[in-house]
Amino acid sequence: MKPALFRLGLVPVALFVTGGCSSTRPIGIDSLAQPLVVSTPASDRALPSGAELEDLVRHALVHNPTMLAAEARIQRMEAKPPQARALPDPMAMASVGSMAETAAGRVTSMTGLQQKLPLPGKLSAKGRMADEEARAARAMRDSKALAIATQVRNAYWDLYAANSSIRILNESRSLLSSVQSAVEARLKTNRATQADLLQATTEIARIDEQLLNAQSDRVIARARLNTLLHRPPEAMLPTPTWTSHIGNLPTETSLESHPSIAEAEARLRQFNAQLKLAHLERLPDLT
Repeated sequence: MKPALFRLGLVPVALFVTGGCSSTRPIGIDSLAQPLVVSTPASDRALPSGAELEDLVRHALVHNPTMLAAEARIQRMEAKPPQARALPDPMAMASVGSMAETAAGRVTSMTGLQQKLPLPGKLSAKGRMADEEARAARAMRDSKALAIATQVRNAYWDLYAANSSIRILNESRSLLSSVQSAVEARLKTNRATQADLLQATTEIARIDEQLLNAQSDRVIARARLNTLLHRPPEAMLPTPTWTSHIGNLPTETSLESHPSIAEAEARLRQFNAQLKLAHLERLPDLT
C-alpha cells in the first residue's frame, strides 16, 4: 500500500471552519472593521431650500458614486499592507500507509509542519508596494474630488446663466409685446406702416426662439447637476444665486501640490519597490 500524503493550509482550514459564524471578523486589520460608506437612496438625498454652491459641492463629494467607489478602493488598498508583511501560511502534512520499517517497528503514519521563511527584505518590499498603492489610491480620490467639484461648479453656473437668460428674455418679450401693441394702434390711424409691425413681430419671434434654447439649456444643466449629486435628473434644485470668491483666490499655486502629481510619485515609489522585490525573488527562500 502506497503512503498517502496530505498537505493542508492551517489558516484556510480555520477560515473554512469559522466561515459560517456571522460574528467572525478579521483580526489585526482595523480598517476592515470600519463599515463601508453606503449612499442613501435618491429619495432621501433632499437638498435644503437655501443650499448654496459650496453646499452642493459637499453633497456631491459625499453621494457621488465615483467618490464612493474611490473610498471603497482606499479601504481595500489600506487592508493590503498587513497582509503583504505577514509570513506565508504554514502547511500541515500527514502521511498514512505502509512506510519504512524502523527499529521501533513499521511506520504507518507521519505528521509534520512546514513554514516558509522569505529572504530578508522581500516582505518589507511587498509592504512598501502595498503602502504606496494605498497612497496612490488616496491621491486618486483627491484628484477625482477636484474634478467632481469643478463639474458641479460648471453645471451650477450654467444653470444660473440659463435662468438669467430666461428672465432677461421674458422681460424683453414683454417690452416688445407692448411695442407691438402700440404699433398696431398707430397702424389703425395710419401713423405706422406694415414694415414697423413686421419688424416688431420678427423681433418677438426671435426672442421666442432664444427662450426655447435657454429653456433647453436649463433642463440640460439641471439634469447634469442632479446627476453629479446622484439625484434624479428631473429633481428640483435651489435657485442659483450669484456669489463671487475672486478676492479669496490664492495668489500663488504650486503644481507639485496637485493630487495627480502625488499619485504619480506614489506609483513611482511602488514600481521601485516592485523592482527591488524582483531582484530579491531570484534568491531562494527558506522552508
